[in-house]
Amino acid sequence: SVASRGRGDVYKRQTFNYWEPTHFLLFGKGHQTWEYDPVFALRSYFYLLLQGYPGYMCKILLGSFFAIPSRLYIFYVTRCLFALMSSLCEVYFYQGVTRQLGANVGRLTFRFLALSAGMFISSTAFLPSTTAMFLLMLSHGAWFNQSYDLAIFATALSTFVSWPFAALLGVPIALDVLVRQQKFLLFVKWCLFSAVVILTPQIITDTVMYGRLVSAPFNIVRYNVFTQHGPELYGTEPDTFYLQNGILNFNGAFLMALVVVPMHYFVDPTFWHPGRHRHDLPGGMTHMAMYLWLLVFVLQPHKEERFLFPIYPLLCLSAASTLDCIQKLYFFLFVRKNVRHYLKHTQWISVVILSVFTALSLSRVLAVWQNYRAPMEGWTQVARLPLM
Repeated sequence: SVASRGRGDVYKRQTFNYWEPTHFLLFGKGHQTWEYDPVFALRSYFYLLLQGYPGYMCKILLGSFFAIPSRLYIFYVTRCLFALMSSLCEVYFYQGVTRQLGANVGRLTFRFLALSAGMFISSTAFLPSTTAMFLLMLSHGAWFNQSYDLAIFATALSTFVSWPFAALLGVPIALDVLVRQQKFLLFVKWCLFSAVVILTPQIITDTVMYGRLVSAPFNIVRYNVFTQHGPELYGTEPDTFYLQNGILNFNGAFLMALVVVPMHYFVDPTFWHPGRHRHDLPGGMTHMAMYLWLLVFVLQPHKEERFLFPIYPLLCLSAASTLDCIQKLYFFLFVRKNVRHYLKHTQWISVVILSVFTALSLSRVLAVWQNYRAPMEGWTQVARLPLM
């Protein structure tokens, strides 16, 4: 099998963890991360083919202009395409949020997405958790737009292709479709359709590449859940790890996101108008995926920053919902004038909070660029060396 070539080379976790096997597919050589060793077969080559196809097209196009296409250009073009994909998913997510939770929450969510250091870091990373983040925005955007078939398919795609644990993010969608909407046949039909359409080419691809029958999603769940060593082999962190990391990447917005459900249950009855939002999702269900994800991963001894990537858009949504509740609460307590809309007297609150959030986010982005850009600059210099 192709994965066995270079077996035992270098087993490491680094920025280019998933670029290295992609590089192997594009150029026929490169380091192999341990997850792609046939003994473990934890990662799917089907995912790499989907991720590497833009790089392959870039290689062909650059090859028509240069005798030897620059691999550095291919690397950066691929990351730019990830940024474009992230932007498109954010727009669709914003549209769904606006339809479900209102224009103000939609606008605030979009601003948190556009300005946060967390989205800056995660949106162009070569990681399955980044793909899970894209598909989270697609699935929840479809859910908010009541496109349940797309929501189910996007959740299944994220589960099978990017990260099996992303199935947890589909729990509120499943509960809504099965319990609230009572669309049992639609749910079963699209689950079966998604499984057949996604798993068939994935298993075929991985079986060919690994040289034996392989289901990478099953292997990674078995390794992390049903073995004695599990992920703790790579270190453990204290329970405060994600709190510290969340504050670094989202500053005060992370704390606002954590209290979104209590804020909703405290503020919403005050601003409830009969018949206004009869078909809206309950606040607890809207934000359930974020809480479930945090609960599960905080309890895991092994913690990494990338494990929170899939819920970064939900953190922005929850922070925006909390800010909207703060505006409503201020209006109810201190204004209470007979005006057309509560935003007429509370827009300054969002302006102040977003200004502070932007300043802190920008400082974090600059700190990451200043202190952690050495690998990028090193490979830029390597790319200029003559081929041996």
